Amino acid sequence: MTRIITFQEIWPRVLDAVHQSGLSAGSELWILRDLFGRISVLLSSEEVPEPVSRLLERLSTTLGAHAYPPDRGILFLEPEALKVLQPEAVTHMVDGVKIHLVDREITHADGRPFPICLARSGLCFSL
Repeated sequence: MTRIITFQEIWPRVLDAVHQSGLSAGSELWILRDLFGRISVLLSSEEVPEPVSRLLERLSTTLGAHAYPPDRGILFLEPEALKVLQPEAVTHMVDGVKIHLVDREITHADGRPFPICLARSGLCFSL
């Protein structure tokens, strides 16, 4: 039987996955915990570095239903969209990697929507 992962365990597991992914010091990483409690990576470039691919695999393995499958675990956003999210993010450093966590339920609980536009598609929505 698979053990249930509690809310309190998700963030430490994300940090451990980042540590094991091999992202280089000086990198910046955006992590989103959506309204369904699932973790995904936010990127402003459609080029996915190998360490991010490893991170997605690790997140899927360690978080199970709390992560998207690796092939669906990235949300590509315009750089301006990440700037909009910056005030709502909680930032940590792991091995010199700056990690921004955006959690709709915790960091943006007042109900205002995040206006977000997907990279190169022109599609806009609210988180």
